[in-house]
Amino acid sequence: MDNNMSTSVEMTTVSGHSNGSLPSVIGWNGSYDIPVHPHWVQFPPVTPEWHYVIGIYITIVGLLGITGNSVVIYIFSHTKSLRSPSNLLVVNLAVSDLIFSAFNGFPLLTVSSFHQKWVFGSVTCQLYGFIGGVFGLMSINTLTAISIDRYVVITRPLQASQTMTRSKVHLMIFFVWLFSILLSVPPFFGWGAYIPEGFQTSCTFDYLTKTPRTRAYIVVLYLFGFALPLFIIGVCYVMIIHGVRRHDQKMMTITKNLNAEDIKANDKRARSEMRISKIAMAVTCLFTISWSPYAIVALIGQFGPAHWITPLVSELPMMLAKTSAMHNPIIYALSHPKFRKALYRKAPWVFCCCKPEDKPDFRASISYSKRDVTRTESVNSDVSSVFSNFSDSTTTTFAERKPSEDPMRGQRDMSFKRSVSITRSDDESGSYPTMFLLAYKVDVGTIFDVTDGHSRRNSNLQSLYIPTRVQQGPPTQAINAPPGDIYVVDSVH
Repeated sequence: MDNNMSTSVEMTTVSGHSNGSLPSVIGWNGSYDIPVHPHWVQFPPVTPEWHYVIGIYITIVGLLGITGNSVVIYIFSHTKSLRSPSNLLVVNLAVSDLIFSAFNGFPLLTVSSFHQKWVFGSVTCQLYGFIGGVFGLMSINTLTAISIDRYVVITRPLQASQTMTRSKVHLMIFFVWLFSILLSVPPFFGWGAYIPEGFQTSCTFDYLTKTPRTRAYIVVLYLFGFALPLFIIGVCYVMIIHGVRRHDQKMMTITKNLNAEDIKANDKRARSEMRISKIAMAVTCLFTISWSPYAIVALIGQFGPAHWITPLVSELPMMLAKTSAMHNPIIYALSHPKFRKALYRKAPWVFCCCKPEDKPDFRASISYSKRDVTRTESVNSDVSSVFSNFSDSTTTTFAERKPSEDPMRGQRDMSFKRSVSITRSDDESGSYPTMFLLAYKVDVGTIFDVTDGHSRRNSNLQSLYIPTRVQQGPPTQAINAPPGDIYVVDSVH
């Protein structure tokens, strides 16, 4: 509306703002001089009850955000299993949310709400808006980096160790900080401004003044600070879903054909990574839900009927946006198994009502004893991979075997010993019924596949997929093996 409009509200214009574009007016309670956009003077004063509700609400949200994100930073920093390059992005997100909660929520907004006006002056108002802009942008940019990391880890697992190194993740974090700061400084140079909004108890970027510079800044901020990151995030997760489907189809084909000689990925690890990706997707969805109404209000204020933007219409989306900083700790506490277990070890009082579920270990044991069959060569095996998600509470039993006299055998990391066991990690989710199938490298011996009735001899079979039923013995007994079994024939002279 016209900058020269008059109002019947208890308010008097006293001077122009420092940049000459905004008038400074006495606040709605007539007791404090702050820069206020003329758009807000057309509305009646906000009732004290609303100010108190906002003050209580933001106190709760701020304290939860400060406490929760501090816990996230501590747990991820002090738990060895969580100190991975990828989790550096999670820590950076928690740092961003912690600062956002501590400065842009409690206590500044709380104090102003109970005073029913912004009480910290114009300079602090601009700093408040700048901090909110930097760390709001940093959150969505970090979520973008996390989605890229998830895409690489899920769809290109063999390249992930070279692509997502600690130094490269540090570089990503540096650019996240740099980009967020650069996108927040233009209002200090005349491209927009940081001013009070809504209830006049908090400050943000000016989305109401329709000058070319302000409009240009709003467009750039919306495109590069909101729309583009969400687009990248969406593309990454769509490609992740597509990659997981292809992986599942490949695993089904391999399982059906009992031929997994070329398998490189561990299915259990893939499902663990996918679970972490789902957590990241949940964090992103909640962030989008929290900030989308506020982005819509800003666009309406700049390009739509501005009279729709009442103090209440502006304040409620802003309050919803501030809750984004407290979502992540709750999601990790509920969904991330390693985080939950680390939190229980370091702060068991948090789980006063419930204890993280302990998943039983599944062990597949391999043993051997002397056989009556005379062997000149026998089978030695190295565990090469572990596959999960096939059946519940089932173990794999192997026929008794005698190890060969191998001078290098004692130096092998996972050589055939009297008690070799594969233990399921209790850090992973148990939402799927699980059986361990062991893939073996057979050094010497003949493999007789009962399925097709043909024997195959190979001196170095790599990553052979072993089904549930495996037998070993002399060639004369192979014909008696049930269909579908794998029969390992003793090598005899």
